Amino acid sequence: MILLLILLFPALEIYLMIRISELYSFGDVLLYFISMGILGSFLMRMLGSGTLQELQVMTQAGREPSKLLLHRGLMLFGAFLIMIPGVISDVLGVLFLLPGTRHLILWLVQSYLQKKMKSGNLKFFASGAGFGGFSQGFPNPSARREERDATVIDIQALESQTRVVKETE
Repeated sequence: MILLLILLFPALEIYLMIRISELYSFGDVLLYFISMGILGSFLMRMLGSGTLQELQVMTQAGREPSKLLLHRGLMLFGAFLIMIPGVISDVLGVLFLLPGTRHLILWLVQSYLQKKMKSGNLKFFASGAGFGGFSQGFPNPSARREERDATVIDIQALESQTRVVKETE
């Protein structure tokens, strides 16, 4: 099924490009794709690779990424989709950038992952090869990790005190 989608997606993008160039002109379509590529690369640069690094650090540490970080990751993926030439990828990229649809997509992904986790069918794989240089400075994924028993303690702050120190010149 996934292979069919991988083969069908570019064919559908090319078909739409031909149909749109028949309605308008090839120059208009080319200008559209160039401008969307520039916009997508600008958005990717603005969101930065820090998002990918933070996501990788949190998942390797076994912590759940924060909502803000997940939203930034979806926005980065949306910018990537906009940068790819094609009408369908541009529409999907805009859906990933809009707050309402981004919340819906995040909710769907989280519910899917929770369902997989409850059934025990969720597996994560780590590669030691790295991906675009993002694995530098992170622990070796092939290193043996020791499993230990742990007790979880629920701590609730009773009182918080803030002390302001005034600097003297």
